[in-house]
Amino acid sequence: MIWTVLGTIGIALATVILGVLADRRWSLLPRKETLIAAGKPRPLLPGHGPGEAAATAIVGSPGDIERLRRKQRCPRCRTEMNAIADDRVTFDDHELLVLRFACPKCSAERSVYVRRQTA
Repeated sequence: MIWTVLGTIGIALATVILGVLADRRWSLLPRKETLIAAGKPRPLLPGHGPGEAAATAIVGSPGDIERLRRKQRCPRCRTEMNAIADDRVTFDDHELLVLRFACPKCSAERSVYVRRQTA
């Protein structure tokens, strides 16, 4: 009877030791750092930056619009972009000016949505 109890304790102890060794080698259980990081709020998914979509249109004066036209750089190669034909769209009962640009180096295109500032 005593040997049965000692044998059962021995098997349970061996199983625990093998489990700990396996966890240290192959990381079977999540670590404390992973659990702490999981409880932190995650950053939001990247959305549209200012002016990249109609919903994020930049409010600007005519001077601001001209400054935007002159200072656009290509997001890929950082070359100064050329302004091409502008468009007008209506979004949320506001008329937006869509400034369009093309990169002379890599042919990338970009649009910037602007809502004219009202006096």
